[in-house]
Amino acid sequence: MSDCHPFTYDRGHRIDLIDGKWLYTDGREWDESRPCPRCGLMPTPEGHDACLGHIPGMHSVCCGHGVHRPIFKSPIPLWGPIVWLWYAVKRWLDGDPVWRCEDW
Repeated sequence: MSDCHPFTYDRGHRIDLIDGKWLYTDGREWDESRPCPRCGLMPTPEGHDACLGHIPGMHSVCCGHGVHRPIFKSPIPLWGPIVWLWYAVKRWLDGDPVWRCEDW
């Protein structure tokens, strides 16, 4: 029997598909009740990452939740890189190291 099974991340928490159910690594069934492990916040009522909020002109935004690099997607050319730079400067000004290997 193989231990290989699909997995993904939800708000920074790994969830595995085992026997047709999505489970957190601690065995609890996935229910979207866990906050972001990076900032400790739940999403806004609109579904945005709480640490970023709503960013006008963006299609998709994700802070990365400590698992991957932040993502900023926009239909407007160069808007994504500009917002990424704003986010990096904001983190630096907040005293959060921007270039930590586990984030980037």
